[in-house]
Amino acid sequence: MLSARDSGLDNIIELSNPACSGTEFCPTWPVEFKAPFGLYSFLPAIVNASSFFYYTYTEELQAQLVDYVEKCSPFTTVSTFFASSPCRLYFTVDGVFLHQPGRNVQCCLLTSDAAPPPPAFLRGYTLSRENVTARDMYGQAVTCDEWDGGDGFKHWTVSRLDRARGRDYWGRPVASQQGPVGVSWRWGRFEAGPQDSELFNLPSDTRVCSQSCPVVIGEEAAAALLQAPEVQMAVAACQRRSGRPWLGDHAPLPSLTASPPAASVPAPAGAVAAA
Repeated sequence: MLSARDSGLDNIIELSNPACSGTEFCPTWPVEFKAPFGLYSFLPAIVNASSFFYYTYTEELQAQLVDYVEKCSPFTTVSTFFASSPCRLYFTVDGVFLHQPGRNVQCCLLTSDAAPPPPAFLRGYTLSRENVTARDMYGQAVTCDEWDGGDGFKHWTVSRLDRARGRDYWGRPVASQQGPVGVSWRWGRFEAGPQDSELFNLPSDTRVCSQSCPVVIGEEAAAALLQAPEVQMAVAACQRRSGRPWLGDHAPLPSLTASPPAASVPAPAGAVAAA
């Protein structure tokens, strides 16, 4: 059950922590947070493109916003594969919506068969390696646990062995390999805490946002965007929901108040993680 207090930072989930495969405990996201990340892609070549992630999973609102500030997901276009413009992807309990003004897309519905992943999404992953090194978006080397979700999905989270950051940072995301498609994210400074609900408001009214993306951007482009890893994760999250329960299978959260220190080292190109 959820105990909500005015600050939002005291929200706790009083459930036992379900075990991931290969370990006793699973790290989880805070129920509300924001964090920058660098977008990397093999083809088209994208290196540390500025992006931002907003997330809320409370009793009142479950939503996430992926703001591709510099370049949109490589899956957003087909005919203009190498000329991607900024975009936003809105994830709600009603589906995934695209906003890309550079292509004259104010708002369209990509799919209604999707939902924001729960804080304990790593529950379906296997702890494959410990004490490995991954680099965050600032280029800092972080001691991590490596999680394998199959089909090329991997996540690296701060290890309990990382003495530089302390126990409160354990489980925070460092890097993500988004499937077998050559796309990865490197996470930056986490800021856990209440998010303004207006951030997750769709950019236009219901009439506009109910337009089907295949109609607005074309069937080929919409089909490609459906294969974007973050969209596939949302589709999988929707498939796992039964009756859309609130926090039905989630684990306790790590500290909601600690955030890794910011760094000024630019992120280099190269592999997301190395042994």
